[in-house]
Amino acid sequence: MVDCEQTYYDWMIADTIDRKINIANVDACRATQAHRNMSFEEYTKIIVHELVHICQQQVNPNCYGCEWFWEALATNLAKQEMNYPQTLCSKEDLMFHYNQIPNAYSISYHIGNYMLENLPHEKIYEYILKPDVLWQDTEELLEVLK
Repeated sequence: MVDCEQTYYDWMIADTIDRKINIANVDACRATQAHRNMSFEEYTKIIVHELVHICQQQVNPNCYGCEWFWEALATNLAKQEMNYPQTLCSKEDLMFHYNQIPNAYSISYHIGNYMLENLPHEKIYEYILKPDVLWQDTEELLEVLK
């Protein structure tokens, strides 16, 4: 089992890099360009989003090639609704260049929304337990959404 190696980016206001929820206070979030209009409701959704990541890490800390899936679950379970992206991306980019994809979180949200509405929860849990199964199915998930 390999721990999830996460990279910190300047636009991030919350993370679970050390397996704890780290989040800037709401005023600090609003001081950033990306989050200047953040409502308290949006702030609480970020807390739930990070809690989902903590739960994922407890089940399986290996997110290699699956960061998009972790974000798919976290954005959906936190009810962070996002606009449908104009374009999706390749399996390779989704799995290995996630943070370089424009609208990455929106792409994850919509794939996750599809998964939660159409796949048995047992299958989603299997993806958490066995990332190699998710790797095999990622291309098919992208095709369904095109």
